Amino acid sequence: IGAMDAADDDGVGWLDADDVQAAVATGELAFDGRRCADDAMPPCACACATADYAMQNVLLQLGLRLVGVDGLVIARTKRWVLRCGACFHLEDDASKLFCSRCGSTPLRRGG
Repeated sequence: IGAMDAADDDGVGWLDADDVQAAVATGELAFDGRRCADDAMPPCACACATADYAMQNVLLQLGLRLVGVDGLVIARTKRWVLRCGACFHLEDDASKLFCSRCGSTPLRRGG
């Protein structure tokens, strides 16, 4: 990764704690301290801000707090499983190539 050129700069600058506090105070960022559904998230003085729902899913599975940039935060995470096309057995391990019950392939992703 090379050095950043002036052409790469969008002119916005870096966000710091003061910017986030100002945005929360004005209601621009919705940070209500809401936790994931099982309420197992430890208290934390930091949060990740993103509007990407896929990234929010990953962050919640990692146990990090979320700040919804657009005010919307996912309520629960989604975990994919693999379903056998022959016997319809569900595999939790996403690295499997063959069904552990019947040995068939292909395994298809399902939620």
